[in-house]
Amino acid sequence: VADGILILKHDIIDNILSRRIEIRKLRGAPIELSEIPFTISSGKGIVALVPPRRARLKYEGVEAGRYRIPCKPLDDMVGELRGGETILVTGAPYDIGVGSIAYWAYRMALDGGRDVAIISYREDEGSIRRMLDEVKARDPSLADLVDRTKVITLDPTLLSLEALLSLELSRVSESKPGITLFLDVDILRYHHKTNPLLLERYLRMEKSTLRDLGILALRLARVRSLDEVSYELPLADVAVIMEDSLSPGGGRVIVYRSGRRIVESRSSVEHCFIAR
Repeated sequence: VADGILILKHDIIDNILSRRIEIRKLRGAPIELSEIPFTISSGKGIVALVPPRRARLKYEGVEAGRYRIPCKPLDDMVGELRGGETILVTGAPYDIGVGSIAYWAYRMALDGGRDVAIISYREDEGSIRRMLDEVKARDPSLADLVDRTKVITLDPTLLSLEALLSLELSRVSESKPGITLFLDVDILRYHHKTNPLLLERYLRMEKSTLRDLGILALRLARVRSLDEVSYELPLADVAVIMEDSLSPGGGRVIVYRSGRRIVESRSSVEHCFIAR
């Protein structure tokens, strides 16, 4: 006789509590999602984490942007980037500076008349803002763009993949950036290593939504081995790999795009990745 039946569920996966609401029945209302992730927030209670509907995502009157990496040797290798593409940049921690990749994002966004959002899976907002102060010091013309950046910090040790996806996509769709810079994407593998298929599903859903929004996804992973981002490589439209400078024969930068593999010496592009 009830008009609505909601069933609260939970599981523990990879030591992370996953909470979901099953909508068993809701009289007179269409049910588009059978289960919705939720969190319990202080002062708010139960908060449903509903991802934005893909059919309504496209920004009205906004075309996908076109961008060029602001470092000519690397731009010659990669070519024009378009909104909706996913770009993976990876290399050893001591070889790739976060500030330099952030500079790419802001320079491309300024040239394209777009905004930037930053998603970090490890650092707090204060640390990100300090890094952005270095970007402004490097190029004062970026100051206004940097100051209005939406910084989203998410802790994958506390959130299920469903909750993580819902939160990041909802916040990105609200801020409507042209470019979203994802930092520390390698951390996802460590916290969800026992369920790689679920992680792959999460990444595919994320990629599809960002493509629908026309957002250029710039994903940065500072790793010691490509095994640490093996789940990311097949999903990238463009992969830029700086070989470890401390490894034998590690003197190359490799770019994969559209089935092509382009190899150049590190020395020709090292200034594009200034460690900061």
